[in-house]
Amino acid sequence: MGASRLRLAIVGCLVATAGMAACGETPTSPATPGTARNTFAPLDVRCWLEAELLCSVHRFGEGDLTARAEWYATELIWGTTADPAVTFPRPGVPVASRPVKLYIAARVGTETRASSLAYDMAPGARPIALAALVGFSYEGDTGFTVLEGVRVDLLDGDGTAGLSAVTGGGGFYTISHVRVGVPFTIRASKAGYLPVNVQHPGIRVLPEGFPDTASIAQHFRLIKRP
Repeated sequence: MGASRLRLAIVGCLVATAGMAACGETPTSPATPGTARNTFAPLDVRCWLEAELLCSVHRFGEGDLTARAEWYATELIWGTTADPAVTFPRPGVPVASRPVKLYIAARVGTETRASSLAYDMAPGARPIALAALVGFSYEGDTGFTVLEGVRVDLLDGDGTAGLSAVTGGGGFYTISHVRVGVPFTIRASKAGYLPVNVQHPGIRVLPEGFPDTASIAQHFRLIKRP
């Protein structure tokens, strides 16, 4: 596997850890013994934007479970605590009473599943899809020596300017709540290194409703100042 493909594979799994979507895993409780359901089939929550945000939940072998599910909005993609600012007048249709940025989740029995994207919602406003931007920072123009303490800033872009993060000990960063489909400029900087600016075309969403892994991964290489 080439170095770039290997990095994307690693990012995909890290995104799954932080976002629990790319690899299709969300924490669930075990099924009750003796049930006939296929326990290997997870819930599948998908949302789409029309005049309002509409969400549905399915499971292979059981079909559409939207009407049966308990719906809630939560801060974290694996969260189980409902934010009271969002109610559901109809199954799968969230309505916010104040501005929030949350994931839409469904609970069927003891199992939960959240949408792969978060949504910026406010009373009377059309929801906006949000995704996480992730990546690694490396030292030098070759090799894979990770660089911690790198500040990553979104410099422009509608609704994205001002978002930032700092790489941790593994050289990895995550910036949450980036608007999908919006081009932006992203900068990586650290004292003693030359800053790097990248023009990003914007995070893409696949037809299945998942963020495109390649578009949410932005890596950097920083060179020491002469």
